[in-house]
Amino acid sequence: MLEFAVVLPILLLALVGIVEFGRLGSLGVRIAHAARAGAEYGALHPPDAYTLTDWPRLCEQRVREALANQPGIDASLLQVQCTYSVATPVSRSQVEVRYPFTLLIGWNDSPASLTIHRVAVLPVIR
Repeated sequence: MLEFAVVLPILLLALVGIVEFGRLGSLGVRIAHAARAGAEYGALHPPDAYTLTDWPRLCEQRVREALANQPGIDASLLQVQCTYSVATPVSRSQVEVRYPFTLLIGWNDSPASLTIHRVAVLPVIR
């Protein structure tokens, strides 16, 4: 019993740490996929004189669509920034996505939440 009482807190701490890293990794992959979806839209549909004002909104819409049915994601907390850069030899579509990640358990001297930040950059195809 004494050995179990000594080892149990260590095992629970390891289990909670594994769950936290799993949640963080899973959410990071989903956010990266959404950023890639937005950058892909931007690369396939570059803005022109007629669509320049609507292009960032459409790009952000693709990001939000990619995360629409994902469990545990609050769309109101999602921050998306879509930019288009004209460069030589190729132009680029860039999408930055930020999302706050709240920890299940507060650790000593650790923040209560982290910000997941993913950037996707793709060359424009035309």
